[in-house]
Amino acid sequence: MSAEHVFTIVAACFDGLPENVTLSALALSGQRVVRIVFVNERPRTVRLSLANRPGAILFPPCDALGEPCAPLISQIRRVAPSVRATVLLRSGLGARGVVEAVRAGAEVHSWSVAADLRRIVRTLSSGVTFDRTEVDVIATLIGDLTPRACCAALSTSAELAHCRLSVADLAEELHSSVGALSRTLREARWPSPSEVIDWGRLLRASIVRWREEGSMIALVDASGFADARALHRSATRLLGASHSHASALTPLYVATMLRRRLKSCRA
Repeated sequence: MSAEHVFTIVAACFDGLPENVTLSALALSGQRVVRIVFVNERPRTVRLSLANRPGAILFPPCDALGEPCAPLISQIRRVAPSVRATVLLRSGLGARGVVEAVRAGAEVHSWSVAADLRRIVRTLSSGVTFDRTEVDVIATLIGDLTPRACCAALSTSAELAHCRLSVADLAEELHSSVGALSRTLREARWPSPSEVIDWGRLLRASIVRWREEGSMIALVDASGFADARALHRSATRLLGASHSHASALTPLYVATMLRRRLKSCRA
C-alpha cells in the first residue's frame, strides 16, 4: 500500500500510561491502513503536526507525571487546525484535565477495554462518524426486536459500518468469539453474522441517504461497501430489485424488510 493512503495517528504523552501498551499492540497488529506513531516529547509533537500533518493526535487528559495536555492541545489547534485532537478517557477514573482539553478544542472518547481503543482508531482513520441522532434512529427502528444480543450485533454493524467490519471484527466488538456469535444468532433464528453485517450496512446507508444528499462515493464510504456495485448487489439480494437503487433506500423500508427476513427465518 502506498504511503499516501496510510492514515497516520500520533499517540502523544502516553509513556507510562496503560493506553501506551494497548496502542502499541494495535500498532504491531498491522491495522489495515493505519500507522500509529508514538511521541512523548511535547515539542516533537508540535513539529510532527506541522511537518507530517497526521490525521489525528491522541492525548491522555494528563500525562504520567500529572501534567495536563490542554496547553499542548491548544498549541496544536493553533498551528495545525485540520488535525483532529482526541483525548482518550479511561472509564472509572477521574476526569481531571478533560474539561480544559475540551475547551482547548479536543474531542473526547472514553474507553475501558482494548476493543474500545480499536474502535476509536478505526473511526478516526475512516474519517466518518456516526452521530447521536443516527444512533437514536437505529435504536428506534430495531427497538422492538429480540433477543437483545442479536440486536446488539445489528446495531454495532450499523454504527461501525464505515469500518468495513468482518465477522471476526464484529465478534470482537461484541466481546465474543465467531463461534459464539454464530451460535447466538442461529439459536435465535436470526440470519448469519455476515448477513447481519450487510443489514447493518444497509441501515446505515438508508440513514445517510435520508439525512443528507451526497455523492454515491460518500454513501458507499459511510456504509462500508466496497463500491457502488456491492451496495446494489446487497440491496437487490436483501430488499428486492424494486428497492435496490440507493436513492430508493429509506430507513423504514429497510427495517420493514429486515422484519420480513426475521419472520422467514423463524417460519
